[in-house]
Amino acid sequence: MQQTTTSDSVLTVDSAGQAARDVLTEVLRSGAQGMLTDAASEAFEQRLPNAIDALYTARPPLGRDGMTDALAEECGIEVNPKRVRRLMKTLGLEAVYPRPRQNTSKPIAEHPKYPYLLRNLDITAPDQVWCADVTYTSGCTRASRTWRR
Repeated sequence: MQQTTTSDSVLTVDSAGQAARDVLTEVLRSGAQGMLTDAASEAFEQRLPNAIDALYTARPPLGRDGMTDALAEECGIEVNPKRVRRLMKTLGLEAVYPRPRQNTSKPIAEHPKYPYLLRNLDITAPDQVWCADVTYTSGCTRASRTWRR
């Protein structure tokens, strides 16, 4: 038998019994931790997609990085952007923003094509050729400008 002295009392412990007790305690601790971890992770796995869905409903332009920041700031959930991307893909969510227009230089067949009249003209004198630009801007109307008299 081995005597161990602590500040509070004297304990008498058999070395074989101590080893058995250590093994048993470790098994119980690891099992309890596993149960707690599983329950907590299950709750987290349910909470995270719901939070992503709620944030996406409120603000559809949020992508992976914006969603990660919003989860941290508003919901207090620190999560990896790769996990957010995977969950958004699983939920069928993608950021809504204006995509680049495709093939803008392709002419429409129904529109008339006007010839370039100066192609074979030699411009030799000042004021021989004049140019005018008629550009339409939708936001520029007389009512929207401040006119001075």
